Amino acid sequence: MATRERCRPRGAQAASSTGACGRSQPAPPLPGARGRAAPGRAGPAALPGYPVAERPLRQSRRGGGGRRDGCGAAVAGRAQSGRGSLRSMVAPAALPAAGLFYWVGALGALYAAALASYRLLAGLRVWVLSSGAAAVGPALGAWAVVTGATDGIGKAYAQELARRGMKVVLVSRSKEKLDQVSTEIREKYKVETKVIVADFGEREIYNGIKAGLEGLEIGVLVNNVGMSYAYPEYFLDIPELEKTIDKMVNINITSVCEMTRLVLPGMLERSKGIILNIASASGMCPTPLLTLYSATKAFVDYFSQGLHAEYKSKGIIVQSVLPYYVATKMSKIRKPTLDKPSPERYVRAALGTVGLQSRTNGYLPHALMGWIVSLLPTSTAINLIMKTNKQIRARYFKKMKEK
Repeated sequence: MATRERCRPRGAQAASSTGACGRSQPAPPLPGARGRAAPGRAGPAALPGYPVAERPLRQSRRGGGGRRDGCGAAVAGRAQSGRGSLRSMVAPAALPAAGLFYWVGALGALYAAALASYRLLAGLRVWVLSSGAAAVGPALGAWAVVTGATDGIGKAYAQELARRGMKVVLVSRSKEKLDQVSTEIREKYKVETKVIVADFGEREIYNGIKAGLEGLEIGVLVNNVGMSYAYPEYFLDIPELEKTIDKMVNINITSVCEMTRLVLPGMLERSKGIILNIASASGMCPTPLLTLYSATKAFVDYFSQGLHAEYKSKGIIVQSVLPYYVATKMSKIRKPTLDKPSPERYVRAALGTVGLQSRTNGYLPHALMGWIVSLLPTSTAINLIMKTNKQIRARYFKKMKEK
């Protein structure tokens, strides 16, 4: 007795005793009957769960003269659904990676926004509100000590501290210039001054400086003395390289350590004092063609940050000051501009950051420049600095040839 049934899913076919696609099929075999597959083929009867009655399906497919009947369409549909199932199995595996990238990106954007907001608020506090700035004056101690005090930023610090009522010790190598600046400060600000002659390029000077500072109540130390290149140059081409190395290390590094060693103990006894270490913006990033100078200023910056962390709980403020170009003899800039201020203008702004920033560019346009540079990848910043210093070097040699 034959039965007729419409196409149904494969699972239903496997469970049914009838065929698919509306084709008449023989009635199911009697219990115990054994089906055979065609010789040399593995037919459905050879597989567990497939009834013998499904053999005509293959035969009808072969007898169709290459024409696909309804059953063939069903088989093709099952193949397509199989591929769809495979895609549905692969897609979920990709979801965790996509989700990870999403959250990494979202957290990165959130961090950047938080950092920008923090810097904006910190900038407003320092450059607009100036709330919390330390009072730099005689309350810290009667005397201020300034190294490299006869020119540029050092002289401006000595004058500004004297204007605020502090007595000033001027330390430099030129006795003539020291006496001149000392007289100017005494006459203009009516404060006591003292001069100590010392060449910071030598190492045997610190016993004499110690004797000169004996008994003074020192509230502020300005480590300003410094030395740079005459022009940007490749390291091995620096004139008198060995001598330059010794001198630059002594002036830019040793002086900061030794002067701190002499002055800090007295500040600790009173639990108050300020040390201002004048580094350079070139110490914030490797500076090709000023490599040795840049490295010494990076030392000053790191030394200052570490020292501040060690002694801030004891009432001592240590600040790293990182100026860009200021109109001084060292920079060979004669006319001040907005981004290249006079020493006096720069120092007034920098003193306003004491107590607010332990690491400062000291002047709002310089702070903006430092912020922009900090956004660049280090390699990009180095390449830009290299290009700029090559141009400065070329102009220097051109000027030398014209002379």
